[in-house]
Amino acid sequence: MKTLVLSQSPADIKIAIDILKKGGLVAFPTETVYGLGASINCDSAIKNIFKVKGRPQDNPLIGHICNKTQLLTYVKDVSNDAKVLMKKFWPGPLTLIFKNTPKVKKIVNPNNEVAIRMPASSLALALIKGVGPIVAPSANLAGKPSPTNALDVLADMDGKIDAVIKGEANVGLESTVLEVKKRPCILFRPGGVTLEELQKTLGDENITLFKKKDGEEVIAHSPGMKYTHYSPNAKVVLVNKPQNDFEEFVLKQKGKIGVICNKKIDFDGLQFNYSSKKVFAHNLFSWFRELDRCGVKTIYVKSVSKKGIGLALMNRLVKASSKEI
Repeated sequence: MKTLVLSQSPADIKIAIDILKKGGLVAFPTETVYGLGASINCDSAIKNIFKVKGRPQDNPLIGHICNKTQLLTYVKDVSNDAKVLMKKFWPGPLTLIFKNTPKVKKIVNPNNEVAIRMPASSLALALIKGVGPIVAPSANLAGKPSPTNALDVLADMDGKIDAVIKGEANVGLESTVLEVKKRPCILFRPGGVTLEELQKTLGDENITLFKKKDGEEVIAHSPGMKYTHYSPNAKVVLVNKPQNDFEEFVLKQKGKIGVICNKKIDFDGLQFNYSSKKVFAHNLFSWFRELDRCGVKTIYVKSVSKKGIGLALMNRLVKASSKEI
């Protein structure tokens, strides 16, 4: 298969829509990361998503819609909390988990529920308007860093999917995933909409973070809960030290290493520095991939506070590091 590389011109968007209508797969940038899109009504295309990504079958997919009429096809009950959140954060990087209708196929979500979001990306909305609702997990091999540009998509998917649309994601991390079936609402995955924003909207007492109980089997209500995620080929070590101690720690390391931190360190290895957590989030996955291309064996990352987007950053870093801190 030859993977077409498309622009965002009206003519190329029409080509992408035609591919999706015919049961093909198209990778495209959203405001979060690149999604790998398929029509929500095409079982063969959805099966192909699992195949090309190497994605476990019990890892649910998120449905993407462009209007609230589409929502009611797949959602049984819309709580008052959900209505408040949709009014404030949709379109945007917030996925909500609802009770499902029979229209939701088990291949999309095996848990008698459905995860839905309305993306803020004008390109994504144009595709959905042309095709109808789509499912769109991140456009990477399962377990690897989510791609935020077309080149990183092609590194994983060239020759495996029908097309990729050129562009760049904005937030750089996947959407926030929140269950809104009952109170308190459960935050399964932090993302572009922060915990503080959710608490300000619904009240602190009405938002709780998912925590696995001892001996409890983890059900994948959301992507990113159950399996290895976000990991480059290089070993990732999350270092929870103040800046001066972090620098001293890094300078003692041997071999070809990479560093990600907020201040430049005077050493011979490869490093990426950021001016804010927002910049860090935007670049994290692309930096992981670039360090892999440079042949780095170990990446040392300085931890950040969990305030704001920092909660989502630390969630991704802990998973990428296999909890090696």
